Amino acid sequence: MADSAEANSADATELRELLLDQTARDLLAPEVENVLQGVRGGPARTRFLALQAAVVGGRIPGECLPALEELLALGIETGRFDKVHGRAADTLARGLFARTPAGRARTAQADAVNAALTALRGAVISGLTFAADGPGGHRLTIETDRGEMAVRIDRGGVQVDSVGIGA
Repeated sequence: MADSAEANSADATELRELLLDQTARDLLAPEVENVLQGVRGGPARTRFLALQAAVVGGRIPGECLPALEELLALGIETGRFDKVHGRAADTLARGLFARTPAGRARTAQADAVNAALTALRGAVISGLTFAADGPGGHRLTIETDRGEMAVRIDRGGVQVDSVGIGA
């Protein structure tokens, strides 16, 4: 199967449009329609009407990407794509989200945390603690023979919260 989306970019960080294949269009079209049924007027309706036209055309321009991100995030976070359309649709939605600016930002956050975690390579782990840290947030604390690192995971993403060197 071909990629479900392609990104054309002015540079590596600025996404100008997202191209959709027929499978992605078939997934997104009824989801946009579902949102439009619940939005009667105002700027939100205007945004989703523009997204609807873009989905039908198979090209999501930059100005429609925030609405697409919102639609994808809602469907992924609530499990709607999986429950209504099945596991393959959920996987497709996650792949589409990863290609959006918000998805790329999440990937960059994860990459930064992974880079920080490499400092623990070879260390002896003496403790792992996972704790709730406010609404929608959690903290993973890793204690080693070299020090301690705390990673925060919340609705905003993932980031290294603190690093302590030495025992």
